[in-house]
Parts: sequence; structure tokens; C-alpha cells
Amino acid sequence: MWDDDDKSVIFTTSLRGAAAEIIQIIPEGKRTEFAAAMYALERKYGSRHVKEVSHLELSSRCQKLNERIQDYATEIERLANLAYIGVPDDVLERLKIDAFVKGLRDAELKKALWTSPKTTFTETLGFALT
Repeated sequence: MWDDDDKSVIFTTSLRGAAAEIIQIIPEGKRTEFAAAMYALERKYGSRHVKEVSHLELSSRCQKLNERIQDYATEIERLANLAYIGVPDDVLERLKIDAFVKGLRDAELKKALWTSPKTTFTETLGFALT
């Protein structure tokens, strides 16, 4: 599971060209904070890169310690909708399900969801909550 420090390191080292220059506008003490890097990127580029940023966040999003499944699911859905704008609904459902299950903390629940797949995100969430 990635914490914010890991995400920040991976994110900032993957930046190239002008985007890499955003590191220079982040205060020295905050350069390892993922939120600071995201804020700086959005300030520099605006919403043009929301899709890419959301995709990165979605691919690294895991359920946090003590995070309710409903709250985790809401965040997965939000990130997927931003990351995959224009994707057909059936494909988007599959992407949301995969991201949701992949990031769950409970290994037994994760196994149960992989072995009895659902066709919609709502069905998957319902199964996870029972």
C-alpha cells in the first residue's frame, strides 16, 4: 500500500520537462507531500491535467486504516469518473470495480469479490457491505 510520501516520490520523479519544474515552486519542507505536489501542478496547469492526475491517484488509491468501505468507494468512484471521462459505461464500471477491489484492506473480502464478480460497481459495493 502506498502512503502519501511514496506517492509523492513516484509522482515527482515521473514528471518531465516543464511539469518537473513545479517542484521548484513547492516550499522545501513540503516537497515530499503528495498534496503539495498536486496543488502546485493544478496551479500551474489548471484542469488540463486533472484526468492524468486522477488516473495516477486512482491507480495508487488504497483503503486507509479505519476508512469506511462506503467512503473508500465514494472516493474510487470520484477518481474513476475524473480519470476516465468519455469511456463507455460498461468499461468504466469494470475499471471502478477493479480499482475498488484492488485497494481493499481486507484480504478475505478482496478474495470473495474476485471469486464472485459483479457487473456493476453498485452490486460490488453492496456485496462488500454484506
